Amino acid sequence: MKTQLFYSGIPINDFKSLVESYKISEFSSPARSTVPLLIYWKNIEKRVREFYDYININVPNSVKACFEYTVPVQSGKGKASHTDLMLLSQKHVVTIEAKYTEPQYDSVQKWLGHPPSENKNQVLGGWLELIKRVTGIKLSPDVVFGSAYQLIHRTASACYPNAKNRFVVYQCFDLNAHKKSYYKEQLFKLSDLLSSSNNLRFYLLNFPIIKSEAYMELESLWKGGQRRLEFPVKKGILKGTLKDFGNPEIFKF
Repeated sequence: MKTQLFYSGIPINDFKSLVESYKISEFSSPARSTVPLLIYWKNIEKRVREFYDYININVPNSVKACFEYTVPVQSGKGKASHTDLMLLSQKHVVTIEAKYTEPQYDSVQKWLGHPPSENKNQVLGGWLELIKRVTGIKLSPDVVFGSAYQLIHRTASACYPNAKNRFVVYQCFDLNAHKKSYYKEQLFKLSDLLSSSNNLRFYLLNFPIIKSEAYMELESLWKGGQRRLEFPVKKGILKGTLKDFGNPEIFKF
């Protein structure tokens, strides 16, 4: 299998170049999801094979691993959707959203506001139209009010590239019971609305983290009030000294 690395659409030669592409602020805390995401995907070909096995995909001959994959709004004016990692092959689009210690994101209803502006209605309508183009299912704004707005535009992003089959995967790390329940509920509700489509599937993979002494030291410093840990965190990512991962819990929706 041949794997090509990209960051924000730009080809990257190796893992070090990938890490250097991120803003240094992405590494300010050892608890940011970018940290376990990059550590997990350091050995890209091994991880692609493992990941595809987790979600029951045959490994293709070539894969484009696109970190920070950007999809512009399809209607109105607003921020593009930035997917943490998009795995692209001839037959499959795998949209990966990393979750670790982040708080919950705004629901569609909260994001729209009351009353919603015409522009926000257009932006949301554009994302829903992109989902309809692939699934054939028209979702009205009111049925997704309780969904996280981020989940809607990540799902729309999965429908953006050309492919036969599409997957939206939450790659989670050490979720507690509350957060796991929340993400499962979010993915279940949206997948249920789109259940008559056979070309878009949803997964949650929750990976246990095996923390090294170096990571626990950084974690202790952070909890103790120290900030600006960018450089030791980044160094640990590059050297592979921070953490490893156990086998994930896998939930298919």
